[in-house]
Amino acid sequence: MDTIIILAIIGGVIYFLYTVSKKRKTVVVNENSFYQNGVKVDFTTGMITIGKHTYPVSKVTGIKSNTLVKTKASILANQGSVDIEVDDFVKPVHKINFNGYSVDKDTKEFAQRLSIALRKAGGPNFT
Repeated sequence: MDTIIILAIIGGVIYFLYTVSKKRKTVVVNENSFYQNGVKVDFTTGMITIGKHTYPVSKVTGIKSNTLVKTKASILANQGSVDIEVDDFVKPVHKINFNGYSVDKDTKEFAQRLSIALRKAGGPNFT
């Protein structure tokens, strides 16, 4: 009985990690907005929402992509993030985390998509 419980827990953890990794890659774009990994840029209002924080796109001062690829053997070993820098004394840097086998590609593509979305919303140009 204990073996079944342990296997069920392991299966649940693997499923959770897989779905979290998939959600981070999901990109939603329409004529009014861009959304990926908890970041939304509204083209019509010119606002960016990062988690609970909302700013005018003009407050974004930088985008940095960071990756650490340790090994291709484990989905947990490869980690990356995109730092969104904003003109805010309370929270000047928002870190958007990524993990998985293609973390290097995912972080770079997210940073590029975000840069395009910010320009489209009337924000700064980061190319």
